[in-house]
Amino acid sequence: MNENRRKFVEVLKGMDNTVFNLCNDIQNMPGIGPGLEPGDLAKSVKMNLLQYSVFIICSDSVISEDEVEMLNALDLIDAPLTQALIQKFAADQHLTGEEFAGKVPETFKVFTTVDNLLFAQHKKLDATCTESVAELYACIGLFLSLSDDNITESEIARMIMFHRNLDEYARRSITEVVRGERTYPDTLQHAIDHFKTDSAKQNSSEKEPLASEDNTSSAADAPAQGSAADDDDKSLDELLAELDNLTGLGNIKNEVRSLINLLRVRKMRAERGIHQPEMSNHLVFIGNPGTGKTTVARLIAKIYKKLGILSTGAFVETDRSGLVAGYPEPMEKFLNANPGLRSRFNKFLYFQDYTAEELRHIFEGLCTQSGVTLDPDAGDYVQSFFEKRIASHPQNFANAREVRNYFEQALGRQADRIVADGKVTDDELARVTLEDVVSGSD
Repeated sequence: MNENRRKFVEVLKGMDNTVFNLCNDIQNMPGIGPGLEPGDLAKSVKMNLLQYSVFIICSDSVISEDEVEMLNALDLIDAPLTQALIQKFAADQHLTGEEFAGKVPETFKVFTTVDNLLFAQHKKLDATCTESVAELYACIGLFLSLSDDNITESEIARMIMFHRNLDEYARRSITEVVRGERTYPDTLQHAIDHFKTDSAKQNSSEKEPLASEDNTSSAADAPAQGSAADDDDKSLDELLAELDNLTGLGNIKNEVRSLINLLRVRKMRAERGIHQPEMSNHLVFIGNPGTGKTTVARLIAKIYKKLGILSTGAFVETDRSGLVAGYPEPMEKFLNANPGLRSRFNKFLYFQDYTAEELRHIFEGLCTQSGVTLDPDAGDYVQSFFEKRIASHPQNFANAREVRNYFEQALGRQADRIVADGKVTDDELARVTLEDVVSGSD
C-alpha cells in the first residue's frame, strides 16, 4: 500500500473510531441500549458498512486487487477477504443489484432515534450522530471507488442513490430537521469537504516530501526543495520563477499567472475597502499521470500563503481521493455526477502530456541533479525512445514518471558497465553513455 493510501486509511479509521465510540455510548442510553451485549451495535454498524463497501465495489462486476486491499485495510471484518469471498458475500447479501441503495441500514435508523432523544433533552451538537455515520459511509465509498484510479459511472450512481435515500430518511425522521431548527446536509458533498479537511489534519505536522508520484514529472528541473523556513523566506517573484523554470506547462503557467494577477488585484481592493463579490479559490487539476499536477499544486499552495489566502503553505498530497488532482476521464465522470460538485470547483487546469523533447529535458535535469553528464548521442537516443513511446499510445503511459524510472534503470546499467570494465575513474562515474540508456528490450 502506498503512503497516500495508508494516510487515507488512517483518516477513515479515525472516523470509524468516532462512530464506534458513539455506539458504546448509545448502548448505555435508556430506551436504546438495554438488551444489547457490549459491542453489539458496533458490530452491526461494521456489518452494514461492509455491505455498503461491497455494494460499491461490485457495481461494475469487476473486483480489482486494489479494491480488495483497500477493503481489507478498513478492518470491517476479522478474517481477510479475497475476491472470491467478496463475490460470495455480495451474492449472499444481494448486493450485486441496485436494491441495497433503496434500503436504509437498521443501524442508521438507531442513530436517528438517538438524535431525536438528544434533541428532546435540548442538547445541541455541531453535527448529528446521523450525519457522522452518513459521512463515514460516503468517505468509505469515495475511497473505494477511487482506489483503483478507475472510477466508473455505476459506482458514482450507486453512491448518489444510496446517499440520496439516507438523506431523505434523515430529513423525514430527525425532529430537529423536520421542525426546521436544523438543516441536514448533502452528506456525499459534505463528506468530500470533510475528507479533505481530515487529510490535512493528518498530514499537517509532517515534513513535506521531496518527491511524490506526481511531482517527479517536473521537479527534475526545479531547484531542490529546502525546509519550510526556506520556503517562507522566498518572495512571490521567487516562487513564480520556480514555476517558470519547470519544463513545459506553457498553458498552466499562463493560467496561474492570470489567477495570481486577479488575486493581487482583489487583495488591493480589500486593503482599500472596496467591496467585491466572494470568489472560490478551489482548483481542479486534471491531467494524465506524471504531468506535473502535484508539483504545481505545491507551488500554488506556497503562492496562496504569500498572498494571504492560506494561513499555511503546506500542501497535503491526497491523490484523487482528495479531489485536488486527478486523471481526466475519472475526474470528469465524478464531477459531472453531481451538479453540486462542479459548482464548488469553478477553475480547471488541464495538464497536457509532455512532448518527447520535454521528456528528454526532464531526463537531462535528473542527470544534473545526480551529478552526472549525458553523452550527446545518449541524449538523442533518449528523445527517440520517448518519441516511440508516445507514438505507440500506451494506455498506462506515465509521462515524467516514466522518465524517472528510465533514468534509474540507466544508472543501474551504468553501474553494471563500470564494474564489468573495471575502470572506476571519476570521468566514468560521472558519465551516462549510449550503452547505459539502451535496454535489452529496446
